[in-house]
Formats: sequence, structure tokens, C-alpha cells
Amino acid sequence: MIFDAEAGLYVFEVILGLDVDGEVHTSPLCLIQADDADEAEDKVLEYLDGLDLDVDYWVEEMRGPHGIEQYQQELDDGDKKPFPVLDELTEEELREFVGL
Repeated sequence: MIFDAEAGLYVFEVILGLDVDGEVHTSPLCLIQADDADEAEDKVLEYLDGLDLDVDYWVEEMRGPHGIEQYQQELDDGDKKPFPVLDELTEEELREFVGL
């Protein structure tokens, strides 16, 4: 299982908004685990605040919540595409993922 029950009860699908030199871009879909939508947004922003990105960012879109066991089962069954868990990406991996 790629999800840790201690990281949150639910999986949220997130799309980031990024302002790169005045051009607005959106990221591919990524995942974050949290107990509710407010915590998910906080986790995303805290993770991004801890990086040295030199761009403005925000949560463009958030989908969910999805129960972690159900989401994992859908991944295992091939019903869902395995998107990266945002706060498990290194800064370099995130830069490559969002195209910075």
C-alpha cells in the first residue's frame, strides 16, 4: 500500500496553480493524504513553503475525499492512474513533475 493511515484518513487529488514569470501554469494531478479538505490544503501549502521554488503557487483544484483503502484498491485494480504523492517528492522531483 502506498498510503499510510497515520498520514490521513483520506486521499485528495490536487492540481497546483503556478505563476512562473507572469505566466500561469497548472500541474498534473498529484495526491495528498489528510483528514479533511482544510488539512489537505494546509499540507500542500506547508510542503511548498518548505521548498525554494521562486514561483507563486496555490491549490488550483482539489478533488475528494477518497477513502485510502478504496483508493488503494482502485489503484491495485487498475481503475485509477497512480499519481505521485506530493509531499513524498523531493524538490528536484517536484520541479520535474510540474515542469519548472
